[in-house]
Amino acid sequence: MSASIGRILTLSTRGRATRSGVALLLSCAGLAGVSGCSLLDGGSRLEEALEHVPAGASTVTFVDRAAAADRLDLDLETGAGDAELDRWAEDAVDEAYGTKLADYTRTMQGAAFSDFDVEWEVEAFAGGAPYRVWKLDEDADFDAIEKDMLDAGFSREREGAAQGDDVVLSIGLKEANGTMAGDRYPVALMGTTALVPDERLVVTGNVTAALKTVHDDADSAADADDFDELLERVDDLDGLEYVFLAGEGEQTCGPARLGDDGATGEATGEATGEATREALGRPGAFGLFVPTDADSRVIRVLADDEAATADADALRAGLADHASLSEIDTKVDSDGAATVVRTGFGDRRYMVRALFTLDLPFACGTT
Repeated sequence: MSASIGRILTLSTRGRATRSGVALLLSCAGLAGVSGCSLLDGGSRLEEALEHVPAGASTVTFVDRAAAADRLDLDLETGAGDAELDRWAEDAVDEAYGTKLADYTRTMQGAAFSDFDVEWEVEAFAGGAPYRVWKLDEDADFDAIEKDMLDAGFSREREGAAQGDDVVLSIGLKEANGTMAGDRYPVALMGTTALVPDERLVVTGNVTAALKTVHDDADSAADADDFDELLERVDDLDGLEYVFLAGEGEQTCGPARLGDDGATGEATGEATGEATREALGRPGAFGLFVPTDADSRVIRVLADDEAATADADALRAGLADHASLSEIDTKVDSDGAATVVRTGFGDRRYMVRALFTLDLPFACGTT
């Protein structure tokens, strides 16, 4: 794939706390080659987010921060005091995922916006470059955000992909005199930032490519049906708190890391038998879907029904012997050319951790 999936996960997932209509999955029979013929109708937050992801992205990570905050009853606003932040930290400490801004929640309480203002975040990789979009809530004041970022040391930039009221701002470590511009905006995360007030979006990373997609000057992942083979196997795209997608046609994972660390070759204590290594399939695409208070689902798309059946059998055996995952309740089935692994909502942390390390049920076979 165009970037190491381990690097992608390191950049895309965070151990922090973080609403979406019913999606009608439409068939495009006979129109498979037509751009824009998609299974998505834009009714959920995930679908809205995919409309802002450039076509051809190798991976996508989506976090519905508002849904998770509702579940945790954490209705907080930027400018929160120490007592509120302590409650946030206590309630959020065991959460498996969050936005990138969650790592800077305390330091950004003096900023014009923070993680508390984010409805959802989507991050994608294409050509090795990250694209990151935050959708802010209806109360977001983009004029105040622009003014405060300028006060913090950012400069306005010319950007050909910008339209209308878009504003592109940038700052470097030297200009910021450190890692936090004005002691409140993370430079590594927001060094180049586009404000798109008409859509209530804040865009960072490869801003040029992202703005072209936001303004429909380039196809999005939704237009190109990039992840439809995964999404069509999800009963309801509404209400998903966390989603990770590795797209079709990409090498979704490297050599099986079932018994050693893929980077160091050192034993991890999670070893399974050689038979499991050989029997596991090599999915052409996979995804993790975590809905609010419902079973999480891992979907692995294989070459055909036979490959999926063999892959499911190998996963059952491997999970039963796994040092950590054997203790949680998993159900493994084959569904046509896909393997589907279901776990309870309470076990989502195990699944996200396994995704980080490409451990079962995300590992690939050796052949």
